[in-house]
Amino acid sequence: MKKLLSAFLAFAFVVISAHSFAGISSPVGLMGNAVLSPQIFSNGDGSLQDVLASTEFDLDATLESSYSGSGQDWSNLVPSPASGASQSDYKFFLGIDGTSDGSDPTFTGTAGNSAAYFAMDGTDHFRQQNANSQFLKDLAKTTGGQDWWAAITISLGSISVGQYIWAQGATATRGVHIQVTGGNLLRMRVRGDTSTVNVTLTPTFSLTTDTLLIISYDHATTTFRTWLNSTTGVDNSITPNTTTTDTSDVSDIGTTNGFSILSAGTKVYGYAMGNEFLDDTKATAICEALETRHNRDYDADGTIGTCTN
Repeated sequence: MKKLLSAFLAFAFVVISAHSFAGISSPVGLMGNAVLSPQIFSNGDGSLQDVLASTEFDLDATLESSYSGSGQDWSNLVPSPASGASQSDYKFFLGIDGTSDGSDPTFTGTAGNSAAYFAMDGTDHFRQQNANSQFLKDLAKTTGGQDWWAAITISLGSISVGQYIWAQGATATRGVHIQVTGGNLLRMRVRGDTSTVNVTLTPTFSLTTDTLLIISYDHATTTFRTWLNSTTGVDNSITPNTTTTDTSDVSDIGTTNGFSILSAGTKVYGYAMGNEFLDDTKATAICEALETRHNRDYDADGTIGTCTN
């Protein structure tokens, strides 16, 4: 009897350990039959780096480790960014600086709740706190640049010409800018040494709709690939203005520095970036992770945590 009990306990230990090392939190029945619950994250910190090793930063209003519910800091969830940058390189202020003022987005909901978000009133934005990492310096370079991706979860209140989701510096300084404009159009603006080149991306926004926007850039072919509440990317090409110089200006989410600011009624859930060019499989992995995190069906396939559209 003792031998039988020992064998049973050994078997249960192996089953539990196997699921633990796989990063799956699964209740195990009395007879050792594992009941697997859907689980996206594998490394335990809850960031998108658990899904894609290329993740540089991951800011999210729904996770208390990114925003506590009060204060001026929106913090990066990724402890070791893919490029070797510091975690704190990607910390953002609510508003223009560390002082509470009219430029601060309003945190809405409960810290750590999947329904939490930042409410924008038409004057609000987030400002990068520290100097650019090399990853951010290289985004607009035609020589010495690199591949990148951004994953943005947002609900737009309205769209007018020239609103910006993301901008590096001002209109006449080197950098990459993500714009929404009239007709619910999505546009990339890339500033080089002497001019700005615009390309209108194929997907269009729907207003007051929870949206997962993923944009990725292939430096070698100068191609943008875009997914908007979808797991099928659409490609658009650009011929950027030449620059080999680092982008020195810090970034804004929301925006300012001479750019138009996202409209009142906009909700911002999260913003993440990484340093590779994505395919549909990797975009799907992001979609499924963020659906699970936000308890929201971004691709409207009828299932949260599984993206098929």
